[in-house]
Amino acid sequence: MELKFAKDNFNMDKAVKEMLDRKDHIISITHREDFDGIGSAAIIKHYFNIPDSNLMFGDYKSSTINAITEKIKAMNLSKMFVIITDLGLDEPLIPAYQSLISYLKDKDSYVIWLDHHNWSNETVEKVAKMCDFAVVGDNDKFCGAELTFRELIKGRFDEGFGEKIAAFTHKTDFNLPNLEDFLLNIIKYITYSNYHGSDNALVELVNFVSEEDFNNEKINETAQLYNKEESENLEKLKSMVFDYSINEDYKIGIGFGGNINSTKACLIVSDLTNSDISIFVNVPMAKISIRGKGKLDCIKLANKMGGNGHFNAAGAPLTESIELSDREKIKAEADKMAAMAKEVYS
Repeated sequence: MELKFAKDNFNMDKAVKEMLDRKDHIISITHREDFDGIGSAAIIKHYFNIPDSNLMFGDYKSSTINAITEKIKAMNLSKMFVIITDLGLDEPLIPAYQSLISYLKDKDSYVIWLDHHNWSNETVEKVAKMCDFAVVGDNDKFCGAELTFRELIKGRFDEGFGEKIAAFTHKTDFNLPNLEDFLLNIIKYITYSNYHGSDNALVELVNFVSEEDFNNEKINETAQLYNKEESENLEKLKSMVFDYSINEDYKIGIGFGGNINSTKACLIVSDLTNSDISIFVNVPMAKISIRGKGKLDCIKLANKMGGNGHFNAAGAPLTESIELSDREKIKAEADKMAAMAKEVYS
């Protein structure tokens, strides 16, 4: 359910006008792992023309949020406008975000948080309500970029660009069929860039998207690099798939692999196991992706694993250190995840 909070002294129209006058004081912190996060940042970049150095990328690790906090401190700015988009949080991340927001408030700065993931009562009370303006909570109608467009842009600027990006991100984030080739290439670019740890590549992509340069040669070349890696990793994934019965009615499939788009990998796991819940563990990136078929709530399993997400798509960090070459340890990790699923859905 979408929840909206605003401090009594906060006015979005006034804030947007101030942002236009102080563009170098706007900081975008967005989800690094999908086009919804990149699209949200591109909307901010397009309309406010913020410096590339103010584009920052978060995930669901406390270490990443702490690093962003230190980067902002090093900028030594006050009266900032920090816009966090497409990033939810779980209870373990509360201290990291409280530290970030407390620092920003000490610097007389505004914090705007726009997200469409599930938030617990604790995260709402301890983090969302610290913000000057926040729209949070599981949302089956609007993704992060759509909220960014709706809350910051709509009715204040020429809406054409924002509407276009919001529509594209809706397609990708809600996993709608028949995506255009350029969107598929952008998704591959994001996956490849994250796998190889390149924030600079993500900054480039934000700029390409903000300029509507969707068929940029760099995007297409990177997509080809991803295709080459994917073909090798798909064979490894297919040899590392396990299936379990959760109960008499439902099955879970769990696969382990390398650099593969999480949704595609989960579909492969689902096809191989005929499962109701599919899990793909990207071992090098220490990331767990969970996908459902509308029968079981993926959020419940993700929460059990220390993650979050949506009813049919969720994720969590992989806390156990494993190698793809260690099949015995991988099988033990799959057994542990299956036991969690049985506990959650029994």
